[in-house]
Amino acid sequence: MRAICLASSSSGNAYVLIFGEGSEAQYLLIECGLPIRELRIRMLANNLKLSQMQACLVTHGHNDHAISIQDIVGMGINTYSSIDTFITHNVGGQFAKELKANEYAAILPDVTVLPFPVEHDAPGSLGFAIENNRTNERVLFVNDCKYYTINLYGMKFDYVFMECNHMPNQVHIVLDNAIKSNDFQNVVRYKRLVNSHMSLSGTNKALSKLDLKTVRAVFLMHLSDGYSNEYTMKADVAQANSLYNRVFVCGKQGGIK
Repeated sequence: MRAICLASSSSGNAYVLIFGEGSEAQYLLIECGLPIRELRIRMLANNLKLSQMQACLVTHGHNDHAISIQDIVGMGINTYSSIDTFITHNVGGQFAKELKANEYAAILPDVTVLPFPVEHDAPGSLGFAIENNRTNERVLFVNDCKYYTINLYGMKFDYVFMECNHMPNQVHIVLDNAIKSNDFQNVVRYKRLVNSHMSLSGTNKALSKLDLKTVRAVFLMHLSDGYSNEYTMKADVAQANSLYNRVFVCGKQGGIK
């Protein structure tokens, strides 16, 4: 499998998974959180075309994950998400494919997905366990949530995409300061950050509940602009989970480091 990050932050999210090679390659877009023109531009910069995408998965309805969902569906690309996400963006029709939590769905001839609920402040938020039966690869994708409760230990994942939004100590310091200064706007902002996004410790906790023996790479996503440090996070996750040389960071403007 080849993974391409086009964007990863609260400003926008888009990722492409390519299973197989050559004429038999299958292209899966996950998240469409960039305006359609920008999505096309970033794809071209990676020698991709939007028309190559054979399916799209969307975790939830916030714009930084779903702003182009109407355009993607309008192009005739089968787009899979919860009914709440489609309602949020007023999307319907034959190419808007509803996913139901904890029910397997075939999204490509060789690819199935198990959607599962995650804790976030958008209705119908989902994580995905993706399996390609032809290449025999499994991918876990969990973005923009505080935690999930499904037991995935029995699944042998090859690749894990996991949110690692902020350093908890940094956020709690600014939250405490906002409370002390009666800065109610920032109190709300920082409480939302704490209550709806996965911190570094939350990422490590989630990874500790997986069987990581078969994992080839972990990709950290959705890092906060002001309250993260990609080098610290990368090193901490690698050390805490014995994943040396297997942890990577998805860049805000795209790319994988």
